Amino acid sequence: MAGGHWLVEAGGLEDICAKFNIGTWTGEWRQLGGAYNDNVGFSTDLGDYVLRILGGTAREEQLLEIYRIQLVLDEKGIRVPLPLKAEGEVPYGKAEGRLLQVMPYVNGEPFTGGDGQVRASGAALRSFHEALAGADVIADCQLMPAVSFFKSYSNCCDALNHLTAIERISRYGLAEAFHAAEVIYEQWHSVESELPQSIIHGDWHLWNQLYEEDRVICILDLDNMQRAPRLLDIAYAMWVIHILLPNYSDAYRQAFLSGYGEMSAQEIDLLPYAVAAVALGFLCHAADSANPVRKWNKQYANQMPFIRWLLAEGGERLRADAICGG
Repeated sequence: MAGGHWLVEAGGLEDICAKFNIGTWTGEWRQLGGAYNDNVGFSTDLGDYVLRILGGTAREEQLLEIYRIQLVLDEKGIRVPLPLKAEGEVPYGKAEGRLLQVMPYVNGEPFTGGDGQVRASGAALRSFHEALAGADVIADCQLMPAVSFFKSYSNCCDALNHLTAIERISRYGLAEAFHAAEVIYEQWHSVESELPQSIIHGDWHLWNQLYEEDRVICILDLDNMQRAPRLLDIAYAMWVIHILLPNYSDAYRQAFLSGYGEMSAQEIDLLPYAVAAVALGFLCHAADSANPVRKWNKQYANQMPFIRWLLAEGGERLRADAICGG
């Protein structure tokens, strides 16, 4: 097959099939998508599987904790890809010094659009949160993901202070971002302790589920799970809908919130600020960029108009839709 893969060319798939006891590799494989991990689909005489070659930040203890939570979800009827155990011991293996996992291939469709699938995504998130909101599950959670879309106030200020040292970045834009951070996090910190807690997904968007028509049949990409207010998952989903699907944002926002259902009064009041915090976090990513000026200009043009809207009339729209959704 064109475009060879380093592990396939090295004969690694035969070794993996033996280590995970999944039969004999048929010689068929395909490269799959993935922002942080190297994902490969392949077939054996026993079935179809997905190989995840994990990024350099993955740790063995993290994989064991994620697996514990995956088992809780599976036991409660929420389908997630369950990694197979290598030689019956742990849910991962190693190749060329990198951690990897193997899981059965889930036959489902990606997000294709429509209010029905968006509503189903909201309902699936609610089920996910409720399954992981138990005190025993939360108390034992030690997950600290390497990547998080939810920056703290101090993280944002550190990033903006770093950007202040770069002359070509707008002073007005930086002042506006500092002010937005003060407004957003003053509201967040005032009620954060009262927000319902769960283990959150950490990267919930419409393409991280598989569908069968208007039904979610599997939840994907659990690497960013952490203990946190469940509102953060809702806020990130809102950010994705508005930034990536702006032509459908009103309908999809309403459908998602309708699917998720009832939220607490504190969550409804804080929702626009939580979404704005996500947008501000993406703006602050410019501080970590190899080309911070270019990154800032692009993100400022995308994120700051959205933040302004959220802190004004847009926030009232979100709150009204959240109330109607419940």
